[in-house]
Amino acid sequence: MYNIENGNFNIFLEKISEKLGFKIDNSSFDYDILKSLFEVNVSFKKEYEKLLDGVIFENLKGKDLDRFLSFFNIIRKKNNNDELYTLVLKFNTNNNSFIVKEGCVINIDKNSYKNIKNASIGNEKEFLIVQKISKQEIVKQIIGNNGSIIFDENYVSVDSGNIKDISSNLIFLGFNINNIEQETDFEFLERAKNILQSYGYNNKEKIKFELLKDERIKNIKIKENDNVTEIIIYPKELSKIDEIINSNKHLVDYYKNSIVELVNPNLYMFNIKNIKEQIYYVAYNEEIIKELEEYMKNYFNSVFVENDNIIFSKTDFIVELKKFFSNRPQIQLNYDLIEIEYQFFYKNNYQDFIYSKILDNELKIKDENIISFGSVS
Repeated sequence: MYNIENGNFNIFLEKISEKLGFKIDNSSFDYDILKSLFEVNVSFKKEYEKLLDGVIFENLKGKDLDRFLSFFNIIRKKNNNDELYTLVLKFNTNNNSFIVKEGCVINIDKNSYKNIKNASIGNEKEFLIVQKISKQEIVKQIIGNNGSIIFDENYVSVDSGNIKDISSNLIFLGFNINNIEQETDFEFLERAKNILQSYGYNNKEKIKFELLKDERIKNIKIKENDNVTEIIIYPKELSKIDEIINSNKHLVDYYKNSIVELVNPNLYMFNIKNIKEQIYYVAYNEEIIKELEEYMKNYFNSVFVENDNIIFSKTDFIVELKKFFSNRPQIQLNYDLIEIEYQFFYKNNYQDFIYSKILDNELKIKDENIISFGSVS
């Protein structure tokens, strides 16, 4: 299947033009044919995406996983496609060794094998790993075990003596086909995820879907940053952010097929100044301040940095303050005296702010950040 970036027909034409070496546009004779091919390709790709999104195939195991991935022509790897065997040998002499070099052809019962590693056979049982090959005649033969095993003379030797005189002392005790080693479910799944990217498999969206099941999370943003996918967590309660990330890291490990990290957002903390001194004369003024702080925290919890950014202005604060004090006619505030301070914290440290400023008019906040309310003073 031709991999179409973003389903864009113009990109498709550019790629075809590059391959052909000349430009294709709507005046070309085959433009309509190419457009039809593109539309069919997009249609197939949507079907693949629908299938991949609809099945949590990461949970499949064994034959169920094999059957599902075979639909995409992805087959589990078996590491014994080379038909490896283990020969069991013994050189029945004292203080001598029968040496078999790598690449030696060995004939046993009309079948040919090739030694894959240098080996030295002594007076104890030894194991020789060989690969089955097509039948080969050996011109210069060294025969052992009364003719049941034949070696290529160019690849064998003994430590001492004439090899032809003592090769009959090499005893062939038998051989076994090696156990077939194949990809585990985990290895197979990890390899398949990379291949399925071209079919529309989106592990990042699956991670997001699973994370949003956590009721402590308000929303999530996915950002690409220097070949690392950052999944930014926006908690309902800022104090829970580390707990949320630590308890959900296993989801990333389960679904990821690339470098994916759960990260804190950068933080803008807002504080309101010059209110306490204006209401010091009011009874229960401390309780009013606490109520105001709770009111503003609830307001901030309802505000989320959507899309690319938001504009946060001093006017927004004044509107909320007027709402809060509207049912307290005994309090008359001079709103011109009120200052809005904001502090910026980098995502790795919410204890020490990078800078602090007074909001004069408005502030544009990008969506890799979160906003929170601090205190009233």
